[in-house]
Amino acid sequence: MEVGPGVVSGRERKGKRGMGFPPGGLWSPDARALLAALGVPGESAFEVYGRAVVVPQTGVLVIGQVRHEVSEGQVKLTPRSGSPRFVVAPWPGDGPVIIAPRDMPGEVLRYVPYPKGEPSPSLAGPWTVSATSDRVGIRWQGPQLEAPPPGRSRPMVPGAIEVPPDGQPITLGPDGPTIGGYPLVGVMIRADDEVLSRLGPGAVRHWHAITRAEAEDLCTEDQRQRARWIETVRQGLALRR
Repeated sequence: MEVGPGVVSGRERKGKRGMGFPPGGLWSPDARALLAALGVPGESAFEVYGRAVVVPQTGVLVIGQVRHEVSEGQVKLTPRSGSPRFVVAPWPGDGPVIIAPRDMPGEVLRYVPYPKGEPSPSLAGPWTVSATSDRVGIRWQGPQLEAPPPGRSRPMVPGAIEVPPDGQPITLGPDGPTIGGYPLVGVMIRADDEVLSRLGPGAVRHWHAITRAEAEDLCTEDQRQRARWIETVRQGLALRR
């Protein structure tokens, strides 16, 4: 497969985050879980963002909303409008197998405010994904926020929401730093990881604050829905054989 800008290996560099080595790996938790269920090694997959790629006509599984064109033994995969990210992995067979992603509710992203019990800027929005966003972080454009006073650097995780001095928040992605110094105003819930992974420049979302208990319940339900989607995909693939 052609590689280059916009193509990231599914290989994870464990233990290297924050030391000059991005963690790699697939952003989509749905794609990671599906490939694991199908016995496809994650390191053999590639995440493609915002561009077309050309792959051999045989032996390819594609997870995402894409158009495909077959020509001279090759397949050109192009992301559909509004769905810039897709995953490509090896798969036995004579033609590309396209897996539609799981349907996800989309207008609101949920987060748990931080610090707990203390006032923080309203993230209601609306917020637009900036063209400068990448796997390090989704940068939002919207209402000017008054950032909390800066404090000491603290550990960070994917989904952490920081407010830099310009008042435009950043949601950290899978290649984000492990230590951050910008004020932290909340952490996006894990159940919305899949939604965030699919957003492209120009996407508009609102943020809604919830409690940690609500976040845990939503995470459990998200895992159930992912499991049902994976089982549906597996049954469909079995019928192809």
